[in-house]
Amino acid sequence: MFFPKPRCDDGSTPSDFPCADGFISYTRIFKYLGSHIVPGLDSTEEIKLRIQKASQAFGCLSASTFRNKDVNKFLKGRVYVALILSILLHGCETWFLREEEYDLLRLFHKYCVRSMCRVSMSQVRRHRIRTSKLLKELALQPFEYYLESRCLRWAGHVSRMGPERMPRMLLTSWCPSSRVVGRPRMNFGHMIKKFLIKLNDKLDDPDAKVWDTSLTGKAALKEQWRWTEFAAEKWDWRKIIQRTPGWRERAKAAAAAYAAQCEANRAARGDAVAGGAAPQVHAPRGGRAPQARAAGNGRYATAAPPTNVGNNTRDARAARRAAREQADQQQGGYWN
Repeated sequence: MFFPKPRCDDGSTPSDFPCADGFISYTRIFKYLGSHIVPGLDSTEEIKLRIQKASQAFGCLSASTFRNKDVNKFLKGRVYVALILSILLHGCETWFLREEEYDLLRLFHKYCVRSMCRVSMSQVRRHRIRTSKLLKELALQPFEYYLESRCLRWAGHVSRMGPERMPRMLLTSWCPSSRVVGRPRMNFGHMIKKFLIKLNDKLDDPDAKVWDTSLTGKAALKEQWRWTEFAAEKWDWRKIIQRTPGWRERAKAAAAAYAAQCEANRAARGDAVAGGAAPQVHAPRGGRAPQARAAGNGRYATAAPPTNVGNNTRDARAARRAAREQADQQQGGYWN
């Protein structure tokens, strides 16, 4: 998408714009639906304000929750994801981040992780404590995981919209104007492309590609919308983007453990039958004893139900109640 030259505020811009009902004041930052819009149309000011608000919320809960040694670290991580990250990443689905803004967000995330683990920078340098170890203690993921999952989830949601919807139209829109000299400005499409390239390692098929970086020219233009086929299934798309590094190894280990458990269960049942033990019969739900099927043809039974057969569950409950009352009478009642 083409972006015009950003508007510069050199003092020549009038302070007020006349209109039919009076005037409209010019402002450098405009807040709309929780997001801040600036003349340059970038995300720098928005990210700085998001970090400021998230830092205020983190400071309010530091003494009672995040830096409290009596609070479980797992609980700290859950509260951090639910509250602080929700404030920090509000509206991140429309951001386009340069490396400078990305570094600011990563630094804030690492600062919060160290604070929740009650670790200072001097201790990190002295003992060479890695951030991955602190994240594991809090059951958290690196900052890239939360940002990429939110942006890709929103991109998949837009791709599933009807072609008449405005967000869907903007996703595939383009301007028939010549490119400016130099590298184009970072935009939403570039950021989504970068996230989709990382998504190749999370697919079930190792040979499949959401975005094939080896293609160039017309072949790349033809294949650049392949990711919309994966995003067509809502729950499969969310399952893919929520996978964390090392998920293949964990899935293989879980499958091997499940197969070993099934094999052990089959071996145990075979040993029990070979030893002459009667096969174990599990009682049906409700505690009722299984009854033989009534003789007859078709759906309805023609034979009368067996007589002198009581309800096993009801009889057992009555026997327990009688034994309990007898024991209470021998001990002097419930309150002695």
